[in-house]
Formats: sequence, structure tokens, C-alpha cells
Amino acid sequence: MSKKYETWEFALFSAHIHYYLPAIAWQDHYELYEKWKSYHSARPFRSEQSWNCSNIEVLKAGQPKIISLYHLGFHAQIPRVMADSGIHFDILMDRSVYQSQQEEFVQMQQEMQRNGLDYRYLMSDDVQVLLKIRTSTQSGKHVLVFVDGNSGVSDIQEKKVAVNFLENTIYVRTGIPLISYLLHVPIVPLAHFSLKGRNHLMLGNEINRDLGEDRNSFIYRSMQELYDFLAKTVQNEPWKWECWSYLHELNCYNAQMPSKDDSGQENNNEALINLRLKGRKGSFDRKHFCYKWE
Repeated sequence: MSKKYETWEFALFSAHIHYYLPAIAWQDHYELYEKWKSYHSARPFRSEQSWNCSNIEVLKAGQPKIISLYHLGFHAQIPRVMADSGIHFDILMDRSVYQSQQEEFVQMQQEMQRNGLDYRYLMSDDVQVLLKIRTSTQSGKHVLVFVDGNSGVSDIQEKKVAVNFLENTIYVRTGIPLISYLLHVPIVPLAHFSLKGRNHLMLGNEINRDLGEDRNSFIYRSMQELYDFLAKTVQNEPWKWECWSYLHELNCYNAQMPSKDDSGQENNNEALINLRLKGRKGSFDRKHFCYKWE
């Protein structure tokens, strides 16, 4: 292994890839990591790509929806692309993200509103956010949210719901389906794919509350469907998901410590990567998320 990969970013990226996609060989993680870094390099808010929005024309009419986005590389550009297509919405976002790029967000808002419609940013930590979302939907606007965002990273797992994701389990926050349940607003996931040099927006199946379905059942089913949609999107192109390097910060999994039998197996050595922790040399076990000092 090249020393350039002896970093915590690569180690955690690789550990998470193995946790959710264990069939990918360790030696293939390096190329995957390079693709991931290249794909998620900084992009201007105004997309320089060519986009086809024909698949989302249905959003111009009908009942307002909670449109669920993912961090799939063009998530900062997609709202502008949607506004240019005449889709009307407000955006729910993390306050710290907004503040860190406030100038760019204000400029994007001004440019989106050149189509004659108004677009608002709603902060996820606002005590009145539910009322504001209701106002948005009652006025006929959709609400854009990020399913896999980092709002609420301090939430404990007991407040989350565990759903299947790829080859493992992920603990996810329940705010999106709770809002949907309380306001009787359907959820629809949105992503994009590339074909012949052009990006195409695509919608998943609309998620509606079934007659007589209780809140907890709806929350679980909704989050499972949203993460099934993400899994299908990244299964064969995992580098497109931004979150691989910081899933540990989201408190979304329970890593299992090695058993006595497992830890003694020779083939575990390939999971080890040399890293420094608190100034001391040691090795990180990417398979079991544990560290051993020399």
C-alpha cells in the first residue's frame, strides 16, 4: 500500500465501503477512492453540465411533495436546474451548511427567482420549521430535503430507525417521514443518471401513507424505500455517494469488535492500515473499526 493512502480519510472511506459492500476486494478500494475524490471535487453552484428535466415535468402540477435528494455529486446544482425548469419549491437545510456558504446560497436564490417564483431556505433547527413547511405546501410549493444530510449528527441511535442498506444496516433519522405523516404530504426520491454526456433527473416511486397505517410503520417503510432507492443508484457506482468518508460522524452503524477466533485469522492482515493516532504509530483495522498502537 502506498503511504499516500495511510490517511484517516481513506481508512474510513475504505472501512465503510467494506461494511456496506464487502464483495469489493480491498485492493479495489484505492481506485474507488480516487474516483470518489475526483467526482466530488468542488463545483460551481451554476451547473456547467447539460441536463434533461423531462422526467420531472410532473412536479409542475398536482399535490405538493417532499422531494428527497441525496449527496450524489450534483446536489448543490440540482435545485438551480429544477428552478430553471419551472419547478416551485423551498429548501430545507442545515443552518451550518447555509452559513458556511451563505454568499453562494443567496446568489443562487436570487438567480432562481428570476423565473418569477419565490424560493426560500428553511432551517432544520428552526423551532417553527414544521409550520413553515406546512405554509410552503399549502401555498402549492414542494419542499426539497436531503435524506442523507448531516443535520442532527448528535442524535443517538435510539431516536433513529434501522433499515437495510446494501449489504448491511444503517441507522437513519426520521424527520422526513414524520413531516410527511403529520402534514399528509407524499415523499418522492430524486436522483440523476448520465447518458451520452447529458444528465437526466429521475424520480423514484411516490411514498404515501396507507389507509390505517400508524406513524411508526409509515416512518420505517418510508425510510426503507428511500434507502432502497439510494442503494439501487450507487450499487454499481459507489463513488457517486459523497458520504462514505464521514458515515461514522452520523452515528449510523454498530461496528462489531473481532472475536478471538476472527482476530487471529491471517487474512485479517489485509484489512490493517498504518495510521497515527494522538501522535503515536499504530494500525487501524478497517474490517472491525478498531485501532491498535504499536
